[in-house]
Amino acid sequence: MSSFQKNKNYYIIKYYDSEREPNEKKLYFSRKKYKKYTVEKIKNRYDFLYRMGEYDPWIQKKPSVNKSNLSLDEAVTKYIKAKKGDWGASTSSVNVIVLKHFAEYIGNMFASELSHEHINRFINRSKLKLESRRSHKTRLSTFARWLNKYEETNIDLSEVKVFKMESNPPDVIRHFEDEELRTLITGIRDSVELDIRKGFQKKDRNSMWLCDLIWWQYITGMRIGETLRLKVSDYDAVAMEIKVGHEKAKTKAGNNVRMPIHGFKDLIDIVMKYSAGKKADDLLFGRTDVKSTNKRFKKYLKKFLPDKSHMSVHDLRHTCCIELLRRNVSPFKVMKWMRHSDIKTTMGYADALNLDLGNDISNAWNQK
Repeated sequence: MSSFQKNKNYYIIKYYDSEREPNEKKLYFSRKKYKKYTVEKIKNRYDFLYRMGEYDPWIQKKPSVNKSNLSLDEAVTKYIKAKKGDWGASTSSVNVIVLKHFAEYIGNMFASELSHEHINRFINRSKLKLESRRSHKTRLSTFARWLNKYEETNIDLSEVKVFKMESNPPDVIRHFEDEELRTLITGIRDSVELDIRKGFQKKDRNSMWLCDLIWWQYITGMRIGETLRLKVSDYDAVAMEIKVGHEKAKTKAGNNVRMPIHGFKDLIDIVMKYSAGKKADDLLFGRTDVKSTNKRFKKYLKKFLPDKSHMSVHDLRHTCCIELLRRNVSPFKVMKWMRHSDIKTTMGYADALNLDLGNDISNAWNQK
């Protein structure tokens, strides 16, 4: 039988037979190209063929390591490399995280062994929210479609499904109260002004912009990635609209969604303030790093709202949705404003708030 060895450059599968000449035969696999567990699986396959008399390393060349021998981890890496140029920055980072997590979750296996059951097991984990399951399904279905086309797999995409899990407890929607946000903004403004006087922050570039960002997120309900990608040219001064999303960075609900902001003096003032002196293609807020922005936001949360220090910038989006529903805005209008792809997502907020829709309907019928 064979043994497994390695040196600086190669993994080696060595066969030994005292009655053959030479009495040993070595097969080399480059460590740059193959991972250890992949070669170990190849070794198991070769040993099986050797026992069955279908392969003789002394006479035949080693069976070609074709596409079916590609490990799942290697297939994910190859897919990311092939597709990364087609993804926007935000989409790319999320795709990489989901795909790498998927490969880690499924474990060591050949890509050819992947089935819809593996994908379903991953996307229907109990800890995932429904929206995340749907998002994961889309990303992994695209990956599986690529595997079927280029790597000779046969994954039945019609069987990749998001299961309804009625036993799951309702999601807790984290949000801020209006008074809390005003306290936070006041605290940030006073803290930054003090830092500028002491020389800890610069006059021309400091954290004061977070005050405007918080208010912008609270009113618009935009995703932080959408906000930071906004360009000066995305504001239509005639129609008083903000264009959300562009060719290389689509929104979840669609591309080039237009958000009317006429009547929102605070939002128009923010646009005018941050677009002054900039070119059309310049970023409106001048920042692109979501992680850095969130880190700075949480720093001030910990200082001024310690009970909310576990929350993030994205929770301002939840807050916007909840406030609109609290103020009796129609769920369908809220869905359009929030750019939810499904009314079920919007109604999830209403259910979490236990809004008494019955009172609104009865009041409507009782009006004379």
